Amino acid sequence: PNSKGAEQIGFKYDGKAVTDFFARCEKGEVEGIVVFGQDLFSLYPNVGATHASPLQRLKWSRFIGPNHNLMSEYASLALPSAVHMEKDGTFTNFEGRVQRFDRALDPIGEAKPEWRILVNLARQTGLHLHYDRADEIFKDLALSVEAFRGLDYEALLNERGNPLTAPPSSLLVSFKPDSPLHTQGEVIERL
Repeated sequence: PNSKGAEQIGFKYDGKAVTDFFARCEKGEVEGIVVFGQDLFSLYPNVGATHASPLQRLKWSRFIGPNHNLMSEYASLALPSAVHMEKDGTFTNFEGRVQRFDRALDPIGEAKPEWRILVNLARQTGLHLHYDRADEIFKDLALSVEAFRGLDYEALLNERGNPLTAPPSSLLVSFKPDSPLHTQGEVIERL
């Protein structure tokens, strides 16, 4: 859902790079991997969750995600992350539009936002990341990445002070081609 934002900060899907990564794992050239929510075994069936898997050659593997999958079982350590409704942040849609979302629920159990998990892992390795809130990360992003330059976390709110997100799912919405969104006869603001 945030592949455009990932691309804008320098991460771009490259099938050859993925194949090369697995080949490097097979040769023992990769020590470890951190996987965010994805099940590599489903995405890349050639890898296979068997003892012949290139990932078996890793010294360590970390899975950070909100849901159980084969990769979370395989990882030497699985860390529970919060789901979308349990964290603050932004995402960039396919059109390049940056949208803010705010936490609606407290995370369940030990789950934390991914950024918080990374800050904690960094501190355990002696690297100090000075982030305590999602807006601090966004501020640095806006200062260092051209696609986000000039954007302000607080400005990513509508005129009522609500985050720019989709309307609540409890609204009954009817879609008509080439017309505004309607709910029970009222036009929903285009956010």
